[in-house]
Amino acid sequence: MSTQMNIRIEPELKEKVSRFARAEGKTTSDVVRELLEKYISSRDIAAYVDNLWERIGGRLSAQGVTAERILGAIQEIRRGRRMRIVLSTDGLCGPRLRMFNRK
Repeated sequence: MSTQMNIRIEPELKEKVSRFARAEGKTTSDVVRELLEKYISSRDIAAYVDNLWERIGGRLSAQGVTAERILGAIQEIRRGRRMRIVLSTDGLCGPRLRMFNRK
């Protein structure tokens, strides 16, 4: 169930928000609600970390990197075989994760 919130803003700002909302086919409440949600999510560190993990996981999956490969790299590092892990950008396909054995 939603609740109401009263705020005070300058008349010019209210008119601009209303005009932009109408242009997008939204209500002023919809626009303010979206802005408040973005404001909260930009300051919510837990949500930021969750989003970051989702983006990283998506990129790794798109590159075909599996959980087993990541676990294998971790085990190699723990065994003392140092691996170099590089996140590079080739300009065409976006970021790529590359793992190399160090000598």
